[in-house]
Amino acid sequence: MFFQDVDPPRRYFTPDEANAMLPRVRTLMSRAAEHQRRIRDRVQHAEDASKIPAEEIEEHRAEAMKCIEELTEVGVEVKGLDAGLVDFPALRNGEFVYLCWRVGEQRVEWWHPLSTGFAGRQRVTKDPSVRWEWRN
Repeated sequence: MFFQDVDPPRRYFTPDEANAMLPRVRTLMSRAAEHQRRIRDRVQHAEDASKIPAEEIEEHRAEAMKCIEELTEVGVEVKGLDAGLVDFPALRNGEFVYLCWRVGEQRVEWWHPLSTGFAGRQRVTKDPSVRWEWRN
């Protein structure tokens, strides 16, 4: 494997497992994005951003981080709140890849190799020759 410097994930998801996690993922991503939005709105609408109480910003930042940490604890990787991107580590025919989901999508229907990222997304198929492995 050419990604020897990459630590293996704590768990691997099959497409079915990733889809089963979506209600929780949606909720946590929505909460985190809302806290981020509140920070942006507060800063953008303030006459003097330096007068915004630091505790107010820190509270929203901490709440957003709690959501992201909760996802990380179950093995989900948040790739960006702004884009709403989430990756689920997976093994596809023995190769470490990511199942990829973006806020607004109904299901986890895409995957990509580590080397390509979002730009290399390919649709998950029901091809019987493709084996999604579960190793936890």
